[in-house]
Amino acid sequence: MENPYTEASLARYIVKKTRKDLGLNQKDLEDLSLSASTISNIERGEVDPRDETFAYLLKKLNLDQAKLDSLIQQEQYAMEELRFYFDCIETMLDNQNFGSTEGKLEILNKLEAVKLEDFHTSAPWLSYLKGRYYYKSNDFKKARFHFEQAIQLCRIHKLEPENNIISLCYNQLSSCSHYQNDFLSALAHVKNGLEAFDDTKKRPEVRYLLLSNKILYLMKSSQSDLALQLLSEIWESLSEIENIPVRLNFYKYRSTLLREQEEFNKAIQICEEGIELARKTKMQDDGYLDLLNILGSIYLKQRLFNKALSRFQMALEIDRNLEYPRRHIDIHSYLAVLFLAQQDWKQAYAHIQEAIQISRKLPDIFRLSKALIIQGNCLSHQGHYADAVPFFQEAIKLTGKHGFKHRQHSALLKLTNCFDMMKSNDEFITCMKEMYILQKELHFKSEDDLYEL
Repeated sequence: MENPYTEASLARYIVKKTRKDLGLNQKDLEDLSLSASTISNIERGEVDPRDETFAYLLKKLNLDQAKLDSLIQQEQYAMEELRFYFDCIETMLDNQNFGSTEGKLEILNKLEAVKLEDFHTSAPWLSYLKGRYYYKSNDFKKARFHFEQAIQLCRIHKLEPENNIISLCYNQLSSCSHYQNDFLSALAHVKNGLEAFDDTKKRPEVRYLLLSNKILYLMKSSQSDLALQLLSEIWESLSEIENIPVRLNFYKYRSTLLREQEEFNKAIQICEEGIELARKTKMQDDGYLDLLNILGSIYLKQRLFNKALSRFQMALEIDRNLEYPRRHIDIHSYLAVLFLAQQDWKQAYAHIQEAIQISRKLPDIFRLSKALIIQGNCLSHQGHYADAVPFFQEAIKLTGKHGFKHRQHSALLKLTNCFDMMKSNDEFITCMKEMYILQKELHFKSEDDLYEL
């Protein structure tokens, strides 16, 4: 956490704190020379501390410039200590493992031990850290409350820290919406975060965090063309991004989009560049696993099964403790497709069952819907059309509810084929109508994801 405090902001904080400590409201200090609205303006930072009106208010509060300067110095020291304290907590929150249950409670207790007035210049940062704690604990409702509170505190009390805390909060709010499968809200939060971003303030990396998330949400909401356009705009400045996990995200997204366009050689090149960056910077976490999975999926689309299999097996070996369960869903889904292509029904079934089980447990609706389609494929390819139907139907229901329109179309297409093979004409016609409506809505360009080869 950077030091967001200027003497002017501290001066108005001390004035407001002194008034409240004396048990006075603004009306109590009003006289012919000083109105309550002027006092409000002073406390909101709209009057220069060097102004005569400010000095007059100090006198009414039994303060003078020397006493004010002394109090400012004391507050500066207290805030430097608070900054160090918050930095330590943020470092703990940055830990990917997030510690044991006991460790989590220790972080929460440290945060709850800090008592600040709403108008304190560090109050938004305290709310932000609480939001991050609950986000890491998967309590998105409480996380959302604290991120929104931090934004409100900045606006209500006209607090202007030197960091981009409002943009940081919007970025976190977008992530909350993402994990709740609400991509429209996620994109709206990113838009607000980018609008609030100030490149003259500290924490400039939040801009790329927001852009990275925007590309992800565009891809997941069937807007790959817009995602690719934005990614192309960013690519030239990739070396300027100091945050390595964010830079790895851009490698991941570009290689995925190139794979969709069947530019396999370029996709492999980008993937391998990202993997090498992860190795050099010792960032072998979920970003590294993502790139390894994507590389395997590119080989899979090329039907280079041995190469694909070795990449997926390596990813499983690296994360043998299941620290990144979403990556395991991807791996098992890809492995199911691989064995499905080889008509190894037993192994395909085992892997897709594992993917479905993890998806339901998290839950991860986006990945679950894909796994359900692959499960349906496993059955329909063996001629078990009636058994496949419930899996495609569940995928259609989930994707329709959460707005994954291209994936919904993929499931509808598979379901339509089942009803055709089963000679179920009424159901077949119903599916065809639903597909037609979706195609019109999407100006249709089909989803390119790996369900089968």
